[in-house]
Parts: sequence; C-alpha cells; structure tokens
Amino acid sequence: MEESTNYLNEHNTTGITLVFDVNNNINNVNRILFNCTSTQGASAAPGVAVRNGVVYVVTMLLCGFPDWYYDSRSESFRKNFPNNCRVEQGADMTAIEFKAKTDNEKLWEEMRL
Repeated sequence: MEESTNYLNEHNTTGITLVFDVNNNINNVNRILFNCTSTQGASAAPGVAVRNGVVYVVTMLLCGFPDWYYDSRSESFRKNFPNNCRVEQGADMTAIEFKAKTDNEKLWEEMRL
C-alpha cells in the first residue's frame, strides 16, 4: 500500500485527486487477495487452485487494487506502475457456499446440479 501511495504521489502530475482506498473493502474476511495481472473487465472470472491434480474454483474476481490504477484519469502514468504492487480481490467461494446454504438451501441444491 505504501509503495502504491508513494508512486501515485510521485507520478500523478495531472492535478487530479486519486485515492487508494484500502478501507473500502480490501480487509473483508470473506474475500481472497492474490497477485496476478488482469485487465479491467475481468470481473467474475474464476480463480482456481490445483491440488493433487484436481482443479478447484476458490474465488470469483471482483476488483483490483490500487483502485486508482483502474481510473481512466491515471492512464498517462500508470503504465510504469510495478505489477507486483497490484493486488486482485475475489469472493471466497466457501463464504458464498455458506451464505447460499444458510439463506436458501433449496436454491443451493439446484445450483449444484
């Protein structure tokens, strides 16, 4: 987060105020944070883990951070922002399963077909 803020402060010469809002939802315990390079429009893409040759869908991509990176006003200076400082966030599929089972077990069973 600090590197993102420093980069933004150093390279944002547009005069436009852009923020890195970590308190918005980055700390949500029902979400998974991971590092990858995706582009705007990748929301709802599945995130998978392979364990013992079996593929599991563990997340569904929701958004990326820093949030200013995806703001069209940052286009002139974001190209040199280090990819290793970008973080993606996805919904934890286990949390979705628990919520669906708790709220509407019949619907959950139909979804599994």
